[in-house]
Amino acid sequence: MVHSAVAGQLSAPIMRTISALVAILVGTALANLDAQQVYRRASQEGFATRTELESLAAAADRAVATGTATGEARTSKEATSFAVRQRLREGDFQPGDRIAIVLDGAVKFGDTVIVRSGRTIILPDLPEITLAGVLRSELQSYLTAQLGRYIRDPQLHARPLIRIAVSGAVGRPGFYSVPADALLSDVVTIAGGPVGRAEFARSFIRRGSEQLWNGKNVDTALGEGMTVDALLLQSGDEIVIGEQRQFNWLAVVQGLATVGGIASLILTLGRRR
Repeated sequence: MVHSAVAGQLSAPIMRTISALVAILVGTALANLDAQQVYRRASQEGFATRTELESLAAAADRAVATGTATGEARTSKEATSFAVRQRLREGDFQPGDRIAIVLDGAVKFGDTVIVRSGRTIILPDLPEITLAGVLRSELQSYLTAQLGRYIRDPQLHARPLIRIAVSGAVGRPGFYSVPADALLSDVVTIAGGPVGRAEFARSFIRRGSEQLWNGKNVDTALGEGMTVDALLLQSGDEIVIGEQRQFNWLAVVQGLATVGGIASLILTLGRRR
């Protein structure tokens, strides 16, 4: 896992992260976001680091404190600060998340473990390990250090997975455990790819009843190679691939026939008077 370097000033990806984090909290505001303002990170760059997230929160706080953000913008900045600091405090891992772990050396292990309630994982013959407060970007080094308390020089490879639902115009709708740094387009491909009259501009991503990303965002994310992590998705989120609208000629004909029948009945009744 490669960690991106943090520049001395806010980079364009960081600024896009601010927009994305705000959008998750403000709900319907996501539908109005320009996807170019959304946080993007190529899969080879890894995940958002703690320093980057701290910079995001600090930038949002400065905008509020200096009055450069007012009205709706101020609300968004406050929401950004809250969301980022919550992530920094609680970490990225939720109960039900999965982590693919390969351990070489004196002790060998290769399997997928599930994050349990309390944000902990259990490896064979080892004490429970908590992931509370751990970011995805910290997972590799954190687990290596934890295992190093019990295993000499552990050779560890860890990759976070999240469980995503894919529905709509795809070949195999369902739930899939995918790497958190997988491209959104790869997730759609895993679900059988788009089928029939699929139209990405009508797609959306939702968390429960809340829409996170609208069709424009999804279309751009697919076209520009955005990752699951870049879209800030969590286990349980659903990607819905939209379909082109079809003009229902049968319904039109039936409607015209109904109207025609009513008109004919009115004329007949009129003649009988």
